[in-house]
Amino acid sequence: MAVINLKATYDAKAIYVMLKHCYGIAWKTPSTPTYLYDFDFVLTVYIVANTYGISELHQKARKICCNLVSDFFLPQYCNYREMITSPFIRALMRVLGPTAVGVSDSFQEEVFEIVCHGMTHLFENNGFVRLFARGVFFNEAYAVRFAQRIRDKLLAREWNGNSTGGYDSSNDDDDDIENCSAESSSEDSSVMPSGDISTTDEV
Repeated sequence: MAVINLKATYDAKAIYVMLKHCYGIAWKTPSTPTYLYDFDFVLTVYIVANTYGISELHQKARKICCNLVSDFFLPQYCNYREMITSPFIRALMRVLGPTAVGVSDSFQEEVFEIVCHGMTHLFENNGFVRLFARGVFFNEAYAVRFAQRIRDKLLAREWNGNSTGGYDSSNDDDDDIENCSAESSSEDSSVMPSGDISTTDEV
């Protein structure tokens, strides 16, 4: 009988989802927009399933992750966006940031394209602007490509950086941004941040 060493560094609830899947118990997730709050947890399930080679669960988590990123930018969810932007941005940093671990290149590319498509909404958030300016939101390669996308949009006159209110540094939440920046440099991206995750439907 094969023995799998389950790393204690992974979130226990994500491990539980994986074990239930192995025993034929389907992973049921709440519908959007409720689950937008748990994007970080879905990402951890993706990383755990990828680490232990659970292909079906890995692909399902990847699909849900990409759907959640897309849903985040949809107009009908604009009322929820303000409430979930900070945790959502931290989760995106686990995919595209300098310390991203456990995510495939193709998954990063898919998420990056979605983020570029919705960049105007990201620039409405001062936290994202600060992290992007400090070079801690994207890794170097994606930061360069994101800047090129901004240039292309401006040259094509498809986007006015001030059209949605622009960036007002006077409204920055410095404590929140410092916490985001500290997390990006000190945490292993494969480890779930501390805190309760609303996964009551799973356990």
